[in-house]
Amino acid sequence: MFLISGLLILLASIFFASILKLKSKISYVLVIYLFAFSNILFTGHLGSLVSLMNTVIFYLAIEIIVLAAGVILWRNQMKPALWGPFTSTSKKKKPIPFFKNPDVLILIIGVAIGIWFCAVLAYSVPPNNNDS
Repeated sequence: MFLISGLLILLASIFFASILKLKSKISYVLVIYLFAFSNILFTGHLGSLVSLMNTVIFYLAIEIIVLAAGVILWRNQMKPALWGPFTSTSKKKKPIPFFKNPDVLILIIGVAIGIWFCAVLAYSVPPNNNDS
């Protein structure tokens, strides 16, 4: 199940990253990582919200839904190249810094806000178990 879950997360991240049509390889890899991380956080928080943290089927279902949404958006964007800048056969270009892409900056800021919110929530909410 771990392998299937990881594969679903990776595929969804690749589909979402290809929609951005980034030119830099570093930006593309960073976006894949950020999408994968935010997908894991989203699934975990959604599982916590509906009290299904320990249900494997729930996690796989949510990841399949996210992958389906990525594929649908990818198809609506005229099927851009899945490997983005790694598929170009052109001459060596000067690399574009990832911070000059507004899409990547917005994604980084969104993930940073999500991580900050999770950290504040984990610090401020006491644990809810029998030991506390």
